[in-house]
Amino acid sequence: MHSLALLVRLARWYYALCLAGGCLALVPDRLNAGLPRLARVARKVLLNSVGRGRTYDEDFEGASGSGRLSRFVRSVLSASVPKRWFSHFYHLAFCWNGAWLLLLLKAVLGGDESETLRETLLALICLQVHVSRRLYENYFVHIHSNEARMQLFGYSFGLLYYVFLPANFLSPVAA
Repeated sequence: MHSLALLVRLARWYYALCLAGGCLALVPDRLNAGLPRLARVARKVLLNSVGRGRTYDEDFEGASGSGRLSRFVRSVLSASVPKRWFSHFYHLAFCWNGAWLLLLLKAVLGGDESETLRETLLALICLQVHVSRRLYENYFVHIHSNEARMQLFGYSFGLLYYVFLPANFLSPVAA
């Protein structure tokens, strides 16, 4: 299961990056000036991208400075996708988690009696029920307006989140 170990390793890097970004976003404004320029820009990008219900905040534009980096930051922050694309998260999670679920189910049905494997299988079944419910809600409960947008930055991190989510349960199996 070399691919499983790679997925777990990538997931750990993803979560470390998310934690580092979270710590950077929590730096108080009064200490922001003491940060290196790249860290200040990254902090502004993070703070601007986590706002629920809004996309690009024009007031943040001046915080990134001028030049090529500023144009890049503005283009990253202003790129958005329709909010109805939220369903992509759940389609991806349903298929990706389902594939790992089938692989583990095959191992259990093949005679592997490992307690860890059965516990992981149960966790993935619960996750599959959850993402199935979210997919159903996305189509039959939530109504996304045609004007609603989400940032491309957040959309990308959401897709990565659902790719790496099963690794939280698979890591005991990879050991």
